[in-house]
Amino acid sequence: MNTIRLVLLPEAADAPPRVLRIDAAGRLLADAAPAPAERTVLAVPAAAIALLRLELPSRSSAQARAAAVLLASERLALRPRALHVALGTDGRAAGGRLVAAVEGDILQAWLDRAAAAGVAADLVVPDCLLLPPPLDDSCPQVVELDGSWLVRGEEVAFSAEAKLARAVLGDAPAAPVRDPAERDALLARGALAPPLDLLQGAFARHTEHDAVAPRRRLLALAAALALSPALLWLADAVRHEAAARSLAARSDALAAEVLGPAADVADLAAARAERDAARGFARATAPLFAALETVPGVAIQRLDYAPDGSLSAVLVHADPDAAEPVRAALASGAMAVEAAPGDAGTTTLTLRPQS
Repeated sequence: MNTIRLVLLPEAADAPPRVLRIDAAGRLLADAAPAPAERTVLAVPAAAIALLRLELPSRSSAQARAAAVLLASERLALRPRALHVALGTDGRAAGGRLVAAVEGDILQAWLDRAAAAGVAADLVVPDCLLLPPPLDDSCPQVVELDGSWLVRGEEVAFSAEAKLARAVLGDAPAAPVRDPAERDALLARGALAPPLDLLQGAFARHTEHDAVAPRRRLLALAAALALSPALLWLADAVRHEAAARSLAARSDALAAEVLGPAADVADLAAARAERDAARGFARATAPLFAALETVPGVAIQRLDYAPDGSLSAVLVHADPDAAEPVRAALASGAMAVEAAPGDAGTTTLTLRPQS
């Protein structure tokens, strides 16, 4: 019989994980001991994960993930290099594709905690996504687990301390399931076919890159990072900058309302500074993407943005001279640009604000 071991990782780092065993029909089994060839699903605290709906290109998972990194980092005020994103299995669903965004260090810490407890996960799932979708769009599914609410609705999914969760839900009716047996039964059914697995990209257990020669990896990367969709991602980020400022103010107000006078003003100021840094990233990359639009056969392999406003972009191209038109187009702009040829058909462009 095919069985699943569901491991619930608590938010507290010193708390031991809970283990549930589930049969092929989603029913709980009495014995929590692992069985041979059993699939292990690790449920991690969604309180540290942003679950978003994003419009993404659908040509390849690598292309969609690259788009998700840019869009999610701008929305969450995190530098793209620190962010890990995973795509849901819903493909081109109405309203956009389900995307989970979490800092890579946090995900690694969860995996390390699980390994220390003898757990090697086949899938890693945000805990709130184990809940079934709600039957009524206006009434999300809610369960109480370790003092937090796990929430899943049509347009929202998250876990948070009960008071904060209630504030986020606003007027939406919510009757949290508090009975442990009923709660575990709901989570068990969700472990059969989770809508998203965090073990993607750099965290995938087996990546398709393992058996690909370096030259083929380069060609695959160039194909995945097609130019036109990249321009659309950045255009979307710039177009929503004004909306982001309004949302930032509203988020500060909500934090103050929920946390009360004890809210740490320094933390709010730091959050605003991070948001400003993300907007600076969008503004710095706009000229680069505009220049790339005029030069076919050049794609971006890597972007690094520094707090001083400088940008480093590694370009990949089959034609060794293809990067020069990009550099020339950027040279007439507001940023100083330097080009350094690399190995295997790459060029590193460094853009710095003019003094």
